[in-house]
Amino acid sequence: MEINDLDLKGYLFAYIVVQLPAYGHIREIVTPNGEILSIYKNSKLSWGGVKRSLSVLDDEAYIQVKYNNISDPGLYTVNISWDPLYIKTVDSKDRVLSNVELRVEGIDTIFLTNESGWGILKVYKPGIINITATYKGKTVQELQIKTLISHQIVLRCKVYDLKVTVQTMLNQGLSDAEVTLIDKDTGEVFETAITDKNGETIFIQIPHGEYEVQGSYKRISNSMKVNMDDNKEILLKLNIVLIIPFFN
Repeated sequence: MEINDLDLKGYLFAYIVVQLPAYGHIREIVTPNGEILSIYKNSKLSWGGVKRSLSVLDDEAYIQVKYNNISDPGLYTVNISWDPLYIKTVDSKDRVLSNVELRVEGIDTIFLTNESGWGILKVYKPGIINITATYKGKTVQELQIKTLISHQIVLRCKVYDLKVTVQTMLNQGLSDAEVTLIDKDTGEVFETAITDKNGETIFIQIPHGEYEVQGSYKRISNSMKVNMDDNKEILLKLNIVLIIPFFN
């Protein structure tokens, strides 16, 4: 911080005071003349024929910059170490959710969680922390931290599983049916899968939102809408009465 003569004008005594949240640690204060001050507790140092008051503790500090007619304007540098914030992203089933984009407002930081779901945020200033989590282009969670108490946060995201069963009109499971998941917001194909021998397939870790599920088998198709606000199972019937082996 820069202190000039105008800042000190009209004051008999003046101090710089620094107070940090629990995750900040003051290492040292560097005065305009390059003097490094650290680990002082309510002390007084010789200063132009008077005693300058100062204290440099872990989370708070003060230093006198004017005493009557004696002042020390200029650039004061406070070197601080900040404890990092560890954020782990998981889905609705508490499974690891990797490659989640975390945008931190106020600190203007964007980073991705790793394969284990962890992201490391270097919190370098106090204040409210707003975090927005985006997965596969969709906002899946928002978090506001007013007071940072814990340095490890688990962020449960709105990401779910969708099980689709494709059957004939007589409840026969259709294997090798193609199931396509279409994002209703963009109209784009989100994911495509093939059913197993029981006519089932599962879409894993789908962001919340509205989708259209299309199922097709040998040019016969059907579709339905699904709102992914939870883990869901749906049944999709095609206008097929019976599949006869070897004859189709």
